[in-house]
Amino acid sequence: MSWAQRRRSRLAAGATALLLAVCGCAGTSSGQQPKRPRSTAPSTALPSQSVPLAIGARVNLGTAVNGPGFDGGPDLSPDGLTLHFVSDRPGGEGGGDIWVTHRSSPAAGFGPAENLGSVVNTAGNEGAPSVSADGLSIYLECFESDPNGRCHRPDLGDPDIWVATRPDPAHKFNAIRNLGKPVNSPSSDGFSDITSDGRTLYFSSDRPGGSGGSDLWRAVRSRPTKPFQTVENLGPEVNANGYDGGPAISSDGLMLFFASDRPGGFGGNDLWVATRTRATDPFGAPVNVGPQANTPGFEDRPAISSDGSTLYFMSDRPGGIGSIDIWQVSISPRAT
Repeated sequence: MSWAQRRRSRLAAGATALLLAVCGCAGTSSGQQPKRPRSTAPSTALPSQSVPLAIGARVNLGTAVNGPGFDGGPDLSPDGLTLHFVSDRPGGEGGGDIWVTHRSSPAAGFGPAENLGSVVNTAGNEGAPSVSADGLSIYLECFESDPNGRCHRPDLGDPDIWVATRPDPAHKFNAIRNLGKPVNSPSSDGFSDITSDGRTLYFSSDRPGGSGGSDLWRAVRSRPTKPFQTVENLGPEVNANGYDGGPAISSDGLMLFFASDRPGGFGGNDLWVATRTRATDPFGAPVNVGPQANTPGFEDRPAISSDGSTLYFMSDRPGGIGSIDIWQVSISPRAT
């Protein structure tokens, strides 16, 4: 069984999905199909008016981004011109790597992808990129490190959240470090997303104190230049008793998209959204994003454009190019 098959098999187990979904789910050279995530019966309790957003037609990002293997974990820059993502395509450092692609305008197609190189990527597996609004930091998931602090051994150990930095957005990332405590723990910590002000990091963890196998948490600090000081669970209003992961916070802090295998979805992992009126309020009860984005298959790792008009995510739905592709849908507030 390949590393990709092991990843999807563990994804289906619920909490251990945190380690695996962003880093690779490609098929094997033998042609054997990887195990699909567990599926639940489609819900009949999701009338369209319960979804707070109008969702447009889903669009595959095409061959510049998606290849025949695994492509997922999207993260879009605030100007909408740069997309970081995870891929197991040839030409990387090994395993699942983080790649970047650019376009000339939000309406244009993305150009050829470029590997971020050996500071960020290793022969192991990296995943779940989230770039700060100033473009100087990229947060990522990395598995157990070797004595030199580099990520390795893709199927051993629990992942941690790391951050790579650079002095200017025009330069490559040239330093990387583990975020340490309290963000990382002996449990699985990953799928991070940094807020636009750089003060709060949303992430997934199966550490004790949560509601289920994998919960959504957030780490808070006083300024972007300071270490994270406190970590808190988002609570049972947001978290269910199964898998909740892949958070994506809108630039205004009022919408939190994430993936969950909770009841009431369309099957496998679905995309859900929790909303609030003010950024200081707690999030309300999540609702399923609906059938335009979700399928009986697997959807995960959402990312929302800074203007709140486009939702990116990864899916194994039919009609894609590889085993997992990156897709997008337009979103807008539903008329009341």
